[in-house]
Parts: sequence; C-alpha cells; structure tokens
Amino acid sequence: MRKAMTCFVMFALFVAFSACKASKANASGNCDIEAEVKDFSQLDGCNLLIVTPDGKKLSPINWDQWESIAKADLAINLSYKEVEPRMSICMTESAFIEITCASIRK
Repeated sequence: MRKAMTCFVMFALFVAFSACKASKANASGNCDIEAEVKDFSQLDGCNLLIVTPDGKKLSPINWDQWESIAKADLAINLSYKEVEPRMSICMTESAFIEITCASIRK
C-alpha cells in the first residue's frame, strides 16, 4: 500500500510540474504596448481581437476582467502574458493572451 501511495504522489507531482510552463511576458507590466481593439465578427466564430502595430491578432482569455476596453475600434495600451494555445473556431488569432494591464489611449 505504501509503495502504491508513493507512486501516486510521484505521478501527481510529475503532472503538476509538467503542466506549469512559464508564460512569455511580452511587456514590462506597465501598459506600454500600443494596440487597437478590432471587431472580427464578420469571420465565422470570431469576435473582438486586439491587433498590434506589427499585425499580431491577440485573443484575450480574460475579456470579462477588462470590459472597459472591450469595444471595437478602441485605441489602447496594454501589457499581457501569452498563454498556452487553445481551441478556437476563429483561427485568425496569432496568440492567446492574459491581459495584465490595459488603458484607453488618449
């Protein structure tokens, strides 16, 4: 029984640590990336995406926390972390992100 418990604990630790991959930070955390919120609802399965000046289309996983910037044609500054790719019907996004800082650009 003890051997089985040891194996289970080792397996659980292996799974836990292998699932924790460092996400890439793409900003210093002070909203220094300029971007624009664009409406892609004309494409099947798409909605709002954040488009950077270099053309990356970013799909935030935490729009619900940033409702103040979730409006089409809005110029914003943001910081974000890339997260693991997810299933998407839209298929036009360059990356999935978690917004860490956002503000409306004046």
